[in-house]
Amino acid sequence: MHDTISANMQYRVLLIEEAPYPESYLQMYEEALMQSDSNLLFEKGFADDWTEGQELSTVIMNRYAPHADYHPMDGSRAAFIAKNQVLEGRVLIIRQIEERQDWLDFSVEYARHCPMSGGLIILTYRGSTPLTSARKGVSVFKWNSYISKYDIQLFASNCVADQLGLSDPERHYITQIASRLTGTDPELCEALATRELLDCPLTLCQRLSDDYETAKQWTNKPRLVDSIVWEAQIHVVFPIVERMRKYYIKTYYDRLLAVLPQLDEFEKELCEPEDMELRHMWYYYFKTNGFQSKEEQRTFNMLYKARNSLAHLDALSCDEVLEILRLWEQR
Repeated sequence: MHDTISANMQYRVLLIEEAPYPESYLQMYEEALMQSDSNLLFEKGFADDWTEGQELSTVIMNRYAPHADYHPMDGSRAAFIAKNQVLEGRVLIIRQIEERQDWLDFSVEYARHCPMSGGLIILTYRGSTPLTSARKGVSVFKWNSYISKYDIQLFASNCVADQLGLSDPERHYITQIASRLTGTDPELCEALATRELLDCPLTLCQRLSDDYETAKQWTNKPRLVDSIVWEAQIHVVFPIVERMRKYYIKTYYDRLLAVLPQLDEFEKELCEPEDMELRHMWYYYFKTNGFQSKEEQRTFNMLYKARNSLAHLDALSCDEVLEILRLWEQR
């Protein structure tokens, strides 16, 4: 907002990627301009609204200067409108110009010839930037140049904070996945940062695909979604597996110490229980001596399998993740 308002001092055409909540943004923008000049006249609409069956510059001329003495020898109508300040005191806010190329063509020509006292044209667009190179008098603003991955991750954590009945590890896990699937769309982030994401991220994206283009794109990239889920599990699940490894070392310390030292399959010398990974504990102690309870055996086997899967770049199932996340509260 600050940068686009400042740009009014140097440019007569602003090309702005539609930010989330565009109506609120444009309302704030209008109020900010009114504070500097309360006499400004605003006209807002969509590019497709200007469909009067004529060339756009002719429509604008007929609307704002129907009696102007224009002749083709004067140059283009856009240049004439600019030089003669036909739009003086006006602000045209035209949304979604990707639907009509002639709005961009007119505005680029208008900006080349318009003095700073001329009218202001605000063009918004969705998708990729329709203007691929710099043009005189035109300033381009891209939403993603203002939003970093950290911003989205922080926003996701705020969204999930409102979800009741979730543990801290579950919130952390949801935040990791939601922020990666969101792109730079906070509306989608809010829709993703829910309990439902714990069950199956791809299924949630499919459910949201009709309302969010980014979510629709993910439905065609299941392997990439799996990769994002795996990365989140490395960040959140893997530390819990490590914490549980330390739990088993502490619980069985003396018994593990009794079977050491050992030289593992990679010629690594194991002198203390702290040196042992889950596989070492299994092969050098638990496989022969067993566990204190069936529950500890079941949990160990689950952790052992989960660690191997993650180490081989395979994402865990939703049920496996939930079970491991619950261990955080239990130990």
